[in-house]
Amino acid sequence: MLLPRVITAIVGIPLVLLAIWYGGIPYLILIGGVIFFSLREFYFLARIKGYPASRYLSPVLGVFLSLVIFLSNSAYLASRTSWLSPLSVIFILWIFLLIEIVRQKPENSIERLSLAFWPIIFIGWSFSHLLLLRDIRPFGREYTLFLFVLIWLLDTAAYAVGLTLGKRRLAPEISPKKSVEGFLGALVVAGVAAVILRYFWLSTVFSVRESLILGVIIATTSQISDLAESLLKRDAAVKDSGNIFPGHGGVFDRFDSFLLTAPVFYYYILFIH
Repeated sequence: MLLPRVITAIVGIPLVLLAIWYGGIPYLILIGGVIFFSLREFYFLARIKGYPASRYLSPVLGVFLSLVIFLSNSAYLASRTSWLSPLSVIFILWIFLLIEIVRQKPENSIERLSLAFWPIIFIGWSFSHLLLLRDIRPFGREYTLFLFVLIWLLDTAAYAVGLTLGKRRLAPEISPKKSVEGFLGALVVAGVAAVILRYFWLSTVFSVRESLILGVIIATTSQISDLAESLLKRDAAVKDSGNIFPGHGGVFDRFDSFLLTAPVFYYYILFIH
């Protein structure tokens, strides 16, 4: 089990870093793929529970929403396309409403509409902030590298510390393997790693103190995001949301830490920093 995990990491991490470094189309494809397959895996969980779930329409619309959000906030286009983002949300909502009207089966229509629309916001809107973060000028690339590498390091720390020292369960009904010790280990490693990563990419942007605080914030939101996905998997009684990555599970499993973290970090940069 360990070998497939290592091979996947050796192949996958450089590809992700290259996409972040070059930005543009490669990065759009990366995040668009993350959104599409994460939504597919979400609806896989929904089908296990017996809920009617879209296999392709909602994932495609999730990617569409993320691209519209990106374009409407782009540094190059925002002044002319800021209206696109709210319009796209209304457009997607009315697609699902019209489908229900044409179907003429009002029974369980609230359930179907909720299941069709909410995941697009939960996953598509949340992950779209990774596109917005990369587009920030002049340090979008550095911000994005900082966030990705920091999350990878703190996730590894939480796993390693929890495996070796974990005794007290953090959320036993949601994720039995997550421990308080693992969470605290992630906080410490994230704080230290954020200070170190600052010197590589953002020494002129963040102070040491700010980096330390950001590390703790990112570690906390990352763990909350991970628990959010674990909640869904626990309800469906599955270990992984998919199996696209040998030894690592699905796309949603690998990127769930960004669900809350990407928006929090983006708006911190935008409004506070």
